[in-house]
Amino acid sequence: MKKLRIVLLVIIVLNIVLFASDTNQILAYFLKIKGNVRVQKNNKWVDVKRGDRILNGNVIKVDKKGLAIIKFIDKGDIIAIKENSTIKIQGKINNGKIEKRLFLKVGDIMAIVKKGSSGGFDINTPTATASIKGTEFDLSFKNDTTFLSAYKGVISLFNNEGEILVNKGENAICTRGSAPKLVKKRLMRTNKLVIEILDKRNKRKTIELNYEEK
Repeated sequence: MKKLRIVLLVIIVLNIVLFASDTNQILAYFLKIKGNVRVQKNNKWVDVKRGDRILNGNVIKVDKKGLAIIKFIDKGDIIAIKENSTIKIQGKINNGKIEKRLFLKVGDIMAIVKKGSSGGFDINTPTATASIKGTEFDLSFKNDTTFLSAYKGVISLFNNEGEILVNKGENAICTRGSAPKLVKKRLMRTNKLVIEILDKRNKRKTIELNYEEK
């Protein structure tokens, strides 16, 4: 267990160093904005609008009753950042694909990650890391607890204490100092968000996201 903790710590440190560079790289853009959404630039919070670009290392903050939908530029992975959330967007572009390393500091996100479309997709919280290979999921971090719901595909959820696989329809939690574990499905009231996007043939199509309305 001690060796596992050391290995995981080394991996995290290397990722921080690797993805802290290339701060001018454009990784994504804002597909939809609702309410007050800001990005931290030069230690200042700046309001954003639909279509604004997101650079490597940008921190996005969504205030109460707000919502931000971002789309990555490589193959169109989409993240809905819900109200009262703060997330850091990091990545490295290799051969046209983005190795995505996000850090959810607090709040909730819902994501659609296309299978085989990206160069890697990890989301860190203060208590766990979710490694995604292609799926739809909801991830939150509040009150020192990470909560994950998998809607499609399989997600690896791990920390220094252990690792589990979360399959379609399953839910897991992870608190500080404890290994991730599966739990019964939580009940939440959701609204349906319909987004219109362009596919590879420039034809318009719609996708739906279920998001929690507090």
